[in-house]
Amino acid sequence: MFCICRFIFKIKHIKGYTIKNKRFKFTGLVSALIFGELSMSKYTYKKMLKYSTMKDYDNALKYAHRSLISDLKLYNKDDIEIATNYNNIGFFYKKLGQNIKALEYYNKALSIQSNICLSAESEEIAVSYNNIGSVYHNLCEYSKALDYYDKALKIQEGLQKQSRLDIAIIYNNMGTSYREQGNMQEALDYHKKALLIREHVLGKGSLVTAMSYHNVSTIYGSIGALYEALKYARISLRIRKIILGLEHYDTKESDFGLNLLIEKIEQAKRESKFDCFSKSMNTLA
Repeated sequence: MFCICRFIFKIKHIKGYTIKNKRFKFTGLVSALIFGELSMSKYTYKKMLKYSTMKDYDNALKYAHRSLISDLKLYNKDDIEIATNYNNIGFFYKKLGQNIKALEYYNKALSIQSNICLSAESEEIAVSYNNIGSVYHNLCEYSKALDYYDKALKIQEGLQKQSRLDIAIIYNNMGTSYREQGNMQEALDYHKKALLIREHVLGKGSLVTAMSYHNVSTIYGSIGALYEALKYARISLRIRKIILGLEHYDTKESDFGLNLLIEKIEQAKRESKFDCFSKSMNTLA
């Protein structure tokens, strides 16, 4: 099980730019300089997205930093676009396992978002809270993680145009942190909440829903509810086989978990029969 953070994608537009809080006419030397920086900004951003899609996070991080350098020439240092850059850099540091650096950049993004004309209950701030929570989870500071997830959840639930899938992400993350704390009932409750949303929005056959089936199965297995665990494990494996194929890591993970559950159930049956036999022999004696 893992926690999910958000990578902030923003489309860069050319017309209508306000540079350093001043509106420039795109003429002459100023025009050339501005469009030069805009071109560099768009180029580095596209390269970052390309490497991110390829899961080449080292190169994605390199171009995320270059994108930040370009955007700092186009925007004030406390502009929302700069916050987006910080969030993206934090995302790649987290992917590379550099959680302290990730936390540094996520906090930079949150600081800008909190200081500009964003509502204290904006979606951007909710995303930052969730991202920070995911880093604290990786650092095994689960109470701090849950505090940030709770802040993110309260904002998301209060939004008029709330994203149910974003709420499902937070539920998933809270369930994972509660599991690491050993609070299995809370973990089960939140993973089930995430599952219900994903079933409703994405359908029962999506890979994201399959992940929730897997998570619920894992919790049931941890508390000894083996038949319930088996039911959800079978659903997860069936979806992953269809979409990913037999050789994919996630499919193999589900298959291994399912076989382990079957083995535990068979062992429990053998132990139960042995107990019954022992009691029977004691009665005859």
